Amino acid sequence: MLSVLGASANLKIAVLHPLLGDLAQQVGGDRVTVTDLLGPNGDPHHFEPTPAQLRQAGSLDLVLACGVGLEADLPTLRSLLPPATPLFEVGSTLPTIEGSCADPSHDHSTHQHGKDPHWWHSVEQVRRAVTSLETEFTRLDPDGQKTYHDRALAYRQTLDALDRWVRREVARIPRDRRILATSHAAFGYFCHEHEFQQVAVQGLTREQMPDAQTLAKTFSQLRSQHVRVIFPEKGNNPATLQALVQDGGLQLGPALDADGTHSASFEAMMRSNVAAIRQTLTTAPH
Repeated sequence: MLSVLGASANLKIAVLHPLLGDLAQQVGGDRVTVTDLLGPNGDPHHFEPTPAQLRQAGSLDLVLACGVGLEADLPTLRSLLPPATPLFEVGSTLPTIEGSCADPSHDHSTHQHGKDPHWWHSVEQVRRAVTSLETEFTRLDPDGQKTYHDRALAYRQTLDALDRWVRREVARIPRDRRILATSHAAFGYFCHEHEFQQVAVQGLTREQMPDAQTLAKTFSQLRSQHVRVIFPEKGNNPATLQALVQDGGLQLGPALDADGTHSASFEAMMRSNVAAIRQTLTTAPH
């Protein structure tokens, strides 16, 4: 197979999520040029390409998406891309778990048959994603096969070390305290992998303050599930959770990066989230 690139050209890659940009750079190194279309603190659920980004698409070799229905406008974007520009849904190459998103501001219709699209909260899933990227990059740029193979291998070793650290941290949390309550069900893969009970706080949106009836119903739900700590999410409205804390006697934990758009890298996101969860759940009143 002939390479789609010249001898000195890079794969020009656009990503719809900053963590995909991190993974693409880890695997591709100097052979790829990565552009993040979402930008820092963006909402991957509601990404809409700008006219300037669409004009740029003609010069791209590849567009990377998380997939599994995360990006609501992906079918539209696919139809607008030049036929020669592949759109690769990384999540479509990974095993998925059932899940639901409890945040009404998210478009449930785009999530594939109830599949959880937040696969980046699992080190094992990211390890598989790295292998998928290695395969796709090599398909487009066979001359770079050794570079992609060597870099993917090295990064998987980094992920192995990260996974060992995560498991050591989780092991410090008593099993009866492994209840992760957040404002929407974004941590399903983490909870599945580490035997946590996931509690998505119903009726909370990123923008609006729920009424007293909704707050009372939410508090009743949390009490029935033995929740003592609620973790806000970076980018959400903290006033909503503050009301639950004040009225319900719950503890407010540190904000977690649920969408993965508030961290410099996958490893930084995972270490920050896990450290916050471990520290809070091991010290919270029981």
